[in-house]
Amino acid sequence: MGDGPVVGRHTSAPRDWPDVACVPVGQPIGTQLANRVGVAAAVLVAILLLVYLSHYRNSVKGSTEPGTVLLAKRLIPKGTSGSSIAAQNLFVVITIPKGQIAPRAISDPAVLQGRVAAADIYPHEQLAAPDFTTPH
Repeated sequence: MGDGPVVGRHTSAPRDWPDVACVPVGQPIGTQLANRVGVAAAVLVAILLLVYLSHYRNSVKGSTEPGTVLLAKRLIPKGTSGSSIAAQNLFVVITIPKGQIAPRAISDPAVLQGRVAAADIYPHEQLAAPDFTTPH
């Protein structure tokens, strides 16, 4: 062996070091791990966003489907019987998006039979089950 550079060794390394291939050094391990965690988090967020948007789209679609409800044409005084409401034609059956239908709204006039208005029901108000009670 001469004094010149030895193949497979760093020229600045002492001669008694073992032969080491010169391998380029990449990013530190901590940075690689952080990058992988960041990519995994981004993928997870994208999946969650897609699931959320799918559920939102379905809920909006369901709330725009039409539904029927009874709507007061004029004032229905407290104590008015369901049969009088039907006989006097005090309501109209309308079709509106389900998202606009009041909770427990009545869609079938037969529900009014044997019941009386528990309180005044105002014009253009949806008829709902809590608005009616059984007579005493």
